[in-house]
Amino acid sequence: MELKIEENDHMGVREELEEFLPLVRFLTMDLEEFTKHVASTNVFTPEEIQVIQTNISKSNNHQMPPILSTSKVKRKKYLDDSDLKSCTLKDGPDMTKQILYNSGEERILISEFKLKRNIYLSKMEYYANFCHSNAPKRVVTVCDDNDEELVTVPFIGKSAKFNEPLEMKSEKNYTFKLKEGILYNLIQTSWDIVSTDDIASGKKHFWKYPVTLYFWDK
Repeated sequence: MELKIEENDHMGVREELEEFLPLVRFLTMDLEEFTKHVASTNVFTPEEIQVIQTNISKSNNHQMPPILSTSKVKRKKYLDDSDLKSCTLKDGPDMTKQILYNSGEERILISEFKLKRNIYLSKMEYYANFCHSNAPKRVVTVCDDNDEELVTVPFIGKSAKFNEPLEMKSEKNYTFKLKEGILYNLIQTSWDIVSTDDIASGKKHFWKYPVTLYFWDK
């Protein structure tokens, strides 16, 4: 149902929506979205619209109307498993030179992982029969391009499921690491990734087995 608003009914609309206004993070919108869906509704005065638009377009905050949220952080999205997509990362024809990798209890599964669009990662599956039967606990860690840990989740069987969708952005590089509680001193070989749906690029290390990612991209 489309909301119809009389041209001069600013106060009536404002009173109807006032209790909900503090919950809406207008500063997470872009200017086009705010102008099209909010500015034309007569909820705000011209002065308030100007202040909100200025805050959207500028990094420094101007005084917002007291009733409104000043947060620029988007709320977490509620995503349905029925909308999950998947892509499989396979080894391309180009194998890089062998590299010595010795970092104690962890090893790299995927490096230089870069996406062509933003996604929310739900689960990854790795089909190699690589797991040690005596490994005390296996976990997968995802790091950003500064090698800062974003999340660590248990690797059970052949999959790692994230408790909350992991937002991964197209302008960043990511690394997936596996830790089994076993010391490694080994040489790893890497292959360029060939991605179904042409969504990602990067290098896959260790055995030549596919990795499948399950994600939302909305």
